[in-house]
Amino acid sequence: MIIPLSVQLEIKKSIMSSDKKNLMNKIVEFCLEPKTAKQIAENFYMNQNTIRSHFIYKMVKLGTLKKVQFKSYIKSDLNL
Repeated sequence: MIIPLSVQLEIKKSIMSSDKKNLMNKIVEFCLEPKTAKQIAENFYMNQNTIRSHFIYKMVKLGTLKKVQFKSYIKSDLNL
């Protein structure tokens, strides 16, 4: 059985979306105390620039994380 490329891409997007949500939840749990982007990246074995651009900035915009002090992020009071 051959699966059309468009269906393959939709499946991949769905899996990636699910994985991304799981990782975002883990980041929130990790940030119960203030953490720097470097600490977050090291904990999840990711590049600091990648974790910032793909997760932290989006999570701050969504309100799941908030920036504290100068370079630290912490779980927001909002439960999204």
